[in-house]
Amino acid sequence: MSTYYYYYINSDKEVKGPVQESELKSLLSTKMISSTTQINVAGTEEWINLFELDGFPRRRRKNSMTRWQGNVLIVLMLVGIGAPFWSLLRPPQQWEYKVREVYAKTPSNVNNLRGIIDDNYEKLSHTTISDFEWILDAIGDDGWELVGVSVEHETVHPNFGNGDYVSGLQPNVRPQKLICIFKRNKSLYASGE
Repeated sequence: MSTYYYYYINSDKEVKGPVQESELKSLLSTKMISSTTQINVAGTEEWINLFELDGFPRRRRKNSMTRWQGNVLIVLMLVGIGAPFWSLLRPPQQWEYKVREVYAKTPSNVNNLRGIIDDNYEKLSHTTISDFEWILDAIGDDGWELVGVSVEHETVHPNFGNGDYVSGLQPNVRPQKLICIFKRNKSLYASGE
């Protein structure tokens, strides 16, 4: 079995030894020496680091990462790469829809025409969508969100003469009703209305 000499790092940097391999391991475990301590195999002139001997732990670079740090880094990278795909794994949101119709009304200022043209009053009077803010407020309070609006028009053909043909005014269009489409998340509201 080989004997060794080693530098003992103190103020004098004195050489200690000879020691056996088992004594070097004991000194290493008690941290009296480190894996970078310079040692000399008895009978040679070359000094080498302790970690270069077989059976001793290799020198760990100060900037290298530990196994635990490497595992954490791998997990974080997998989470980062997989995060955009998590939305694909979630079940899709379930929506429920509701349609509300707001009918057009004849404005009150058209009432003075009623006596002039009684037969065609409904055809000649213009209609408008009345203020329906109260409908939106009531539905919004129940969690419904307005997602679409459509106006349904009607064509009006007033006839001042014979019922077999249209005379007088040409066909015109006026709003008949406003169609509002609402949606809300089913999972947030268990009971439908």
